[in-house]
Amino acid sequence: MWSLRIMIITIFLYHGLTLPLSAQQGVVATGGTHDGTGGTISHAAGQVDFTYYVAPDGSLQFGLHQNFGTMDYELFLSAEPINGGAPAGAGVYQPGEVVALIANPDAAFLFLNWTLGDQIISHDPVFDYTMPAENTWISAQFAEADDDGTGFFSLMLDVNDPDAGTIDPGVGSFPMIPGQIITVTATSIDGGTFINWTDGQGNMYSDQPTITYEMGASGFSLTANFDPPPPVPLAPFSFAVFLLMIVAFRMHWLRRKTTKSKPA
Repeated sequence: MWSLRIMIITIFLYHGLTLPLSAQQGVVATGGTHDGTGGTISHAAGQVDFTYYVAPDGSLQFGLHQNFGTMDYELFLSAEPINGGAPAGAGVYQPGEVVALIANPDAAFLFLNWTLGDQIISHDPVFDYTMPAENTWISAQFAEADDDGTGFFSLMLDVNDPDAGTIDPGVGSFPMIPGQIITVTATSIDGGTFINWTDGQGNMYSDQPTITYEMGASGFSLTANFDPPPPVPLAPFSFAVFLLMIVAFRMHWLRRKTTKSKPA
C-alpha cells in the first residue's frame, strides 16, 4: 500500500499539479505545490512522517523518520560531477542541528566547494552546516585533478594590512567554476578602517565591505584595503610626570652629593 501511495504522489509531483491529496486510509496530506523546479510534500500516518523532495536532477527523493512533536527536515547531498566523490552527511535533522559534511573526493578529482543553488557556502572539504527549518539540497563540487584550467579558475583574496582588518572566507586561493557566486566580507579590527576592494591591477572594485562575486572565464584577484589605526597620542599628563621624575632624581642626586661633601 505504501508503494502505491508513493506512486500516486510521484504522479502528482511530476505533472505539476496542486495538492492537497485526498486523505484516505489514515493518511493525512498537508498539501503543497510543484512547479518543475522543486518542492516539498509531507504527510503523516500515525507517528511517522514521510518527506518528499524533488532534487535538482529531477529525481524524487524521500525520507522516513519518527515525529515526536518536533518537525525534522531532510538534508540531501549530491556530487558534481556524480563520479567526483561521495559526500557524506545527508540525513534527517532538526532545525539548528549542526551537521558535519565531508566531501570525500575520488582519487582522480579535486574538491572545489559546497554550493546551495549557485551560492558557494564553504570551500572546506569538512564543513559544519547548521540545518535550517526546510528541506535542503547541497552539492559538493569537484574537478578532475589533471584539469588544464578550462574547467575551473581561482579567486585570489588578500588583505593589504592584516593588522587593520580581516576577510571572510579568508586570505588565499579559492577554486570556482564559472558562474558560481561567492560572498566575501571585509571587517575592520583594532581601530582599522575599511577603504575598498581593488582588483589585481589596483583598480577599485567596490567600496562596500560585503560584496558578491560571480566567477567568469578566467582567474581574478581581490584585495581588501584598510587604513591602519591612528597612533595613540601621548597622554597630556605623561610629559609632566616625566619632568617630575627628572626633578626628583636631580634633587635626590644633589642631596647625596651634599651629604658626601660635608666633613666628618
